[in-house]
Amino acid sequence: MKLLRRRFKLRDIHNPTPITDLPSNTRGVVLTGKDLANPAIAKFVQNAYAAGLTVALVDANDEEAERLRVLVGRDLPIFLSDDTTNSLTVAMVAIREDVAGNCCSNRRLHRTHILGELTSQRAERRAAQWLKAVFNKWPEAVRPIAESPSDDLVDLANSTLTDKIVSDQRGRVLQIVNTTWAARSFQSQVDYYYVQQWLTFRTPKFTYLLQGEKTTNSWVSPSGTPITVEFGPGTTENATTYSSGVNFNIGGVAGYNKGAIATVNGGVTISNSTSTTVPQTNIKYTGNPQYGTNEWEYLSQKSKKETTYAYTQNWIWAIPLNVYSSNDPVTFSTRAVGATECVCKIDPEIVLSLSSSVPQPFNHTQLGPPTVEGVDRSQAKPGSAITITGSNFYQINGVLLGGTPVNTANYEVVESDTKIKLIIPGNQPIGPSQSVVVNTQEGISNTNVTIDIIN
Repeated sequence: MKLLRRRFKLRDIHNPTPITDLPSNTRGVVLTGKDLANPAIAKFVQNAYAAGLTVALVDANDEEAERLRVLVGRDLPIFLSDDTTNSLTVAMVAIREDVAGNCCSNRRLHRTHILGELTSQRAERRAAQWLKAVFNKWPEAVRPIAESPSDDLVDLANSTLTDKIVSDQRGRVLQIVNTTWAARSFQSQVDYYYVQQWLTFRTPKFTYLLQGEKTTNSWVSPSGTPITVEFGPGTTENATTYSSGVNFNIGGVAGYNKGAIATVNGGVTISNSTSTTVPQTNIKYTGNPQYGTNEWEYLSQKSKKETTYAYTQNWIWAIPLNVYSSNDPVTFSTRAVGATECVCKIDPEIVLSLSSSVPQPFNHTQLGPPTVEGVDRSQAKPGSAITITGSNFYQINGVLLGGTPVNTANYEVVESDTKIKLIIPGNQPIGPSQSVVVNTQEGISNTNVTIDIIN
């Protein structure tokens, strides 16, 4: 509470009502494990999370974190075990899901922040800065048009963000941020997971002979070994500016997550490149693409002042669809190490472990012929709106009423693949029992669902 008050004005919500207002400058909600059992607070927290606010749980254990996940309807698990080496709880776990269309993008970002034990006054100062970042608004960076082709997965799909930050008594801070996008190739029957990772290491004011960082990333589940089809950067010596990126094309029909799942014909491109300026650094890629292990080592020169070292690395995993046994999220692990060699002694390493979970692209859905299950009314006049329900409404070639094609401007798919909103054309022939048929690239639907077109 002391640290929160340094940055924010706090307001008690001990007895909220279902219609409790969220002031426009609200940044988030903080609660304890006991609050999860209060129905009024639970409803308030659900509304806050749905509005895109940060929801945080203090002194949280694994069970309480899971209760919070279920309460807000989050589809990704929350892992605390990496931060509970010396304690069964963490100081705070904060989660947030950015609201689609909230700013400049339809992308949803699942953000998880875990604050470990506070071991010193210096750690408390770092924690206060951490809190400011977690509860402030997250600006959306918009890439230049020239770098954003319309078929780029980074622009089309939702991303998943997980991060963790740790500090020690010497004032060193180590952070990992993983942002992941995923797409499915129906032609190759392969899923692709693109990860952009930032490794940040801050050192205090001491004289160092050597400065080193290392990040190791390994696939955890489902069973089956992916291959790394793209990675960057490669091995570079004495770099002060380097580029890290990927460029890969998924041909054919590709599916991806975008609020509701979506597909695009002709495939998508996974492309992203970042140019980074760093202190003079030797960069070494020590991973094994054949087995999907991605590892980088960074070795920089001495520094006599407080310095922040920030490195970015990217890779794409490919995993066959036949390795999945369920539609659970995939999981991969990251282990980061920061090391400093002092003039007088060798300091112990600072180590961070992060488990990242990412929903499968296209929600483990296979394309198939469309099915029309019904319409929301038995009769309609030309110009009226109707809703067609069914399944597999992807890549539609056309909709037919009574055998007559409907102009594409008269209909749109809503709620993923299950509903089509359609305006009856003004020139639609009048008559009973006109079939409602959907034609996609996977086939033609059944013809037994009908509607009467009346005057």
